[in-house]
Amino acid sequence: MLSCKEVTEHADEYLAQELPLSRRIGVGLHLMMCKHCRRYVKQLRWLIGAFGELPRQASDEEVSEVMSRVKGRKPPAA
Repeated sequence: MLSCKEVTEHADEYLAQELPLSRRIGVGLHLMMCKHCRRYVKQLRWLIGAFGELPRQASDEEVSEVMSRVKGRKPPAA
């Protein structure tokens, strides 16, 4: 069984479906049992959706646009 720390370390890869099958299964099992990690992954998914695809070197205008989107979105219900 993975620890909460391990799940949070691999959450972005889990959401991007970049983990090997055994690790994906481990994260999935942990998420079924841990409401705190489920909430973390849900919030991370929301942030990724709010930020969308940004280049590695974002301009000030791009950062401002993203911040406007984040401020304008409602966070997911816990």
